[in-house]
Amino acid sequence: MMNEIYQKTFLYRSDGVYWAQGSFDRLNISSGASNASVLCTTGGPATYHGRAYTSLKPPAGYTPTSGSVESAGASNWVDCTSGATLALTDANIAQLKSEGFTVTKDGDGDVIASKDVVFTKTEQ
Repeated sequence: MMNEIYQKTFLYRSDGVYWAQGSFDRLNISSGASNASVLCTTGGPATYHGRAYTSLKPPAGYTPTSGSVESAGASNWVDCTSGATLALTDANIAQLKSEGFTVTKDGDGDVIASKDVVFTKTEQ
């Protein structure tokens, strides 16, 4: 159980335009999720990639006193010129794994990427 979990996700377009969405900030919780997306028809034909930033604050008496995870590999640049929804590729999954993420698929076939941040209880 963390004192706080904060996550912010971004969707970047190749020309530098980005959408900051999916802010998740909760107290006294053990997990969380957020998402950033835009329709190809809204964002326009281009290439995109996503990135997530997560900060964790454990209860008092744990070290380190905070932790963070940045996921640059949640998606590589993907082409969105046809307006179709594009799935995470094997190359994206390999990138996530190279960054230390555990990658699984849920019952719907959606890819779930997770990464452990270890906090140790200090002796009192």
